[in-house]
Amino acid sequence: MARRTYAVRLELTSVDDLFAAPSIDPFDPRYGDHSDRPALDFIADEVYSNGSYRAATATFVVPDPERADLDEIRAAVRRWSSARARSARQDASAMRWRGLRSLVSGLLLFAVLILASKLLESDTDGVAATLSTGLEVAAWVVLWWPLDTLLWSVWQHRLDRRAFEVVRDMDVRLEAAGPRAAPSAGCA
Repeated sequence: MARRTYAVRLELTSVDDLFAAPSIDPFDPRYGDHSDRPALDFIADEVYSNGSYRAATATFVVPDPERADLDEIRAAVRRWSSARARSARQDASAMRWRGLRSLVSGLLLFAVLILASKLLESDTDGVAATLSTGLEVAAWVVLWWPLDTLLWSVWQHRLDRRAFEVVRDMDVRLEAAGPRAAPSAGCA
């Protein structure tokens, strides 16, 4: 299977835009799809939204690439994304623990509610039959959160971690920004 690579070229106002949302408004011609958040968050979200990406290449267009140390930027990207991947791994572990703990108590409550439902089911009274059905529904609802947590929440945190690992290992390049056009004055 081919290794799909996400390639992006982002124009930044400074290298600080990698980790903090840029201070730029939509009237600036450099404003782009990524301008509402830090560039690395934008890249991680793009990788996350398409699970087939296994690698990434980022070209950052900066005003003064000579002043930006590429090795320093690569190291900072690795530190940032490693920390975010570690956080996602910790969140997944915490969710797994919460899910398992709530599943144990949920299974006990499930058994009690099903037993009570079966006891009421044998009664011929219409109210008892309604209560029996309600208890059965409540028994299954009790298991919803633990199962949702174990099956989906943990999985989502693993996807987050994988996206941050792709960002951590991405190829980073710098490029000089072209000359900016002088602002025009007057009305047409």
